[in-house]
Amino acid sequence: YIMFTIKNLKKMKILGFESCKLNDYHVKIITEGIKDNKNILALMLRNNDITSQGGFYLAEYLNSNTSLRQLFLGGNNLREKGLKTLLTTMSTTNKNITNLDLSNNNFTLDDFNILIEYLKTNPILNVLDISGNTFDLKSSINVGATLCSVRNVKSINMSKMGIISDFIPNIFKSFNLEELILDDNILEGVGLLMLGKGLTANKFLKKISLKNTQFSSIGLASLLGILKNTKDFKELHLENNTIEDMAVDAIKQTLANKKFKIFVSKDMINQELFKDDALGKESNIVMV
Repeated sequence: YIMFTIKNLKKMKILGFESCKLNDYHVKIITEGIKDNKNILALMLRNNDITSQGGFYLAEYLNSNTSLRQLFLGGNNLREKGLKTLLTTMSTTNKNITNLDLSNNNFTLDDFNILIEYLKTNPILNVLDISGNTFDLKSSINVGATLCSVRNVKSINMSKMGIISDFIPNIFKSFNLEELILDDNILEGVGLLMLGKGLTANKFLKKISLKNTQFSSIGLASLLGILKNTKDFKELHLENNTIEDMAVDAIKQTLANKKFKIFVSKDMINQELFKDDALGKESNIVMV
């Protein structure tokens, strides 16, 4: 019934089956149903029960249909041979995917290495989400060494990955990044110092999200100093952290010379620090 229905939706551009308890057999049915539909630009299959066999079916679909641009597979268990087959297809016969979500797929070191080989060959990928796949030390080193040489990825989500502070500069050195999401990693004392060091040469950055990262005031002050020199920076997200007096002073000095939005949680700070005596009537502080 599903195959019959979607075969006849010729003008459909986005197809989503998210949190539907789909298994690999369902993926086979869906991909067979849409293999001749050249209008679908986004396929959203997050939070299902798709495994490596589903990866084979998706690879077969992409091998025969090159119109798809966005593929969302977060929250599944797509790994090993299925992941390799899918990414090999996306690096050889179908290089048209610009937005790829592989978050929360329980990646191992071997899975990260498969992803690395894909990134080395893909010329068009702009947005990559690998959040929720926990790093070990070797994975972080390998991914970092690859990403620092990738020029096409503009947005990357690395939330909840157990980011290791010392490895941050290796990722973002000379990286043409516009959006960076590092939420729910424990950056603490040196994390933002390392991040600032890695972003020193970045001239394209527009957004950084550091929600719930337990950074230090010194680290935030250092990062703000780097952001003063960015050309088109627009958003810094600091929700669910503690902001101390020193950091507020750094925010005030930064916004006096550089206008961009800083997002903070209403309940995470001493509200007195953000009244007129601290930041005047600065409208660029956004309480969420």
